[in-house]
Amino acid sequence: MDSEARYTDAPRKVLFLEPRSPDCHIFSIYPLPRLGPVILATMLREAGMEAEVLVEELAEVSSDALREASVVGITTTTSTAPRAYAWADESRRLGKTVVMGGPHVTFRPREALEHADYLVLGEAESIAVALFRRLLAGDSVKDLAGVVGRDSSDLDMESRAPVIQDLDTLPVPDHGLVRGMAVKSGPRKKKVIPVQASRGCPYSCTFCSVSRMFGKIFRYRSVDHLMGELRRYDSKHNHIFFYDDNLAADRRWFRRFLKRLVAEKTRFQWSAQVRIDVSRDPELLDLMSRTRCEPLFVGVESLNPRTLQSMNKKQPAQDIESAMERFREHGLGVHGMFVLGLDSDTPESIRQTVDFAIRAGFRSAQFLILAPLPGTPVWDELSSKGRIRFGDFSLYDGHHVTFQPARMSMEELQELQLEAHDRFYGIQRILARLLTGRIEDLAIFWYARRLNGRWKRRNRVYRDLLHLMNESDGMIQSVRFVHPSARLTAWPIPFGTSLQL
Repeated sequence: MDSEARYTDAPRKVLFLEPRSPDCHIFSIYPLPRLGPVILATMLREAGMEAEVLVEELAEVSSDALREASVVGITTTTSTAPRAYAWADESRRLGKTVVMGGPHVTFRPREALEHADYLVLGEAESIAVALFRRLLAGDSVKDLAGVVGRDSSDLDMESRAPVIQDLDTLPVPDHGLVRGMAVKSGPRKKKVIPVQASRGCPYSCTFCSVSRMFGKIFRYRSVDHLMGELRRYDSKHNHIFFYDDNLAADRRWFRRFLKRLVAEKTRFQWSAQVRIDVSRDPELLDLMSRTRCEPLFVGVESLNPRTLQSMNKKQPAQDIESAMERFREHGLGVHGMFVLGLDSDTPESIRQTVDFAIRAGFRSAQFLILAPLPGTPVWDELSSKGRIRFGDFSLYDGHHVTFQPARMSMEELQELQLEAHDRFYGIQRILARLLTGRIEDLAIFWYARRLNGRWKRRNRVYRDLLHLMNESDGMIQSVRFVHPSARLTAWPIPFGTSLQL
């Protein structure tokens, strides 16, 4: 029987699964899917295969759901990897073929192969249709670049799938393939739609793996192609959230795009991540304001010049305060993103950063602990020096300390991060927004403060463990810590730990 005949007779269901985040975080209120699985599912459907996307943040994932599929594709970041592996093990127990991909898998392939039948390293779109068609038909996939199988005699862990050079060749993701997607909305009763306009990043920040994963060459969709997608959502009831790491990386393209939004009189609001240097272009600021950008997500990271230099951020600290003034002048609300715990950071410099965030008028802010993610220069450095203290990747979410800081204890860095959110979203600042009638900001502040308290309650054992490590005078060097999210059961369940002295 030839391959085409076997494919015709074979079951055609491919289920893409995205595991839930390990803990509550600043974006828990926006349970949105990653776009990779949605694009892949759209491609497979257009090629005649049945595909669906299950996102644990949006809909229940169960063994019954897995039984409906022949092939299960699981995407994972570092913090969701333990739970992704648990779902992969369960899928294989049920006799399903498991394919895994995503940044963590790309940088930790040998680890991932302990749980999956096949891996896709790098971007999957160029080989996705051929890969899943062959797997459904029972054919070999050994000749596909970037695909690694556990049964391969010669494993090439450096091979990557071909990069998609022309993003216009990708289909517009069909969010109707995501179970539960249509019923979710943000706090303002607007439906939040994820969109991606570009890939790659020309910068090489030491804590970020984007340039290693997607390359340093900035690739972007044509404005015409992007507008074709955005017209589907042109409603005042929608809010477009761009997933791009830096939507303004190419200023000329960004200007053309914004002018098109103005020309077409689009009605949706939108948000995107940019660098602080976009503030130097008054025309862009005006265009962003006119097209209802609210809020703007800005990677400030730190006020400490030495910290910015060690990050390879290429951003002068003195530009940050003046940039905030220019954002305010153009009526742009800013969500500030900060990273705490690099080697040049001290308790004093961290508190000064929080002071600045309060003084500068950020509409909202997140203070994340440095997460040494595989694939980043920070991971290479800290792991080579033996400074990684927790091996459970569920903790690598920016809310847990996982390494030994240079100028403070792990416990001190953790408490400084919690203090940062308590101060920024303090009761007096909440009352000020109530008294001035800033109801929307009041809702954001109240939500963020409650979230910080919830995190403290859920992580009592973890914080006690940090205290124990601090009091041990170096006797406890590393810890095996099992986060509840690694189990396919619901909260609350006990944490498991074992200490290595």
